[in-house]
Amino acid sequence: MSIEQTGARRENELAALSSSRNRLYDGLILSTVGTGQADVEALEVDHPVAILGERIFGGPVDHVAMPHVAASAAATRHLVERGCPGLSRRSSSARSRS
Repeated sequence: MSIEQTGARRENELAALSSSRNRLYDGLILSTVGTGQADVEALEVDHPVAILGERIFGGPVDHVAMPHVAASAAATRHLVERGCPGLSRRSSSARSRS
């Protein structure tokens, strides 16, 4: 296994995908922050790749995404059930008014 930091920069993520040293490993897990749907063709490589995140869908590799709405609801329920008094509700409209 190898960990390579891309700094969430598109060019670094694309370089990680195309690196010849990937053939030395069993596969690549890439967190896509800088790349997006327009970069889907770059995922067509000759080594196993799985991507993480919500930036690329429908590509030629395995994809893992987080169900943010369901996860947020579960986390909130967990805190409420444990009596956490410091919860507040904020919406994007409330933030934009401040």
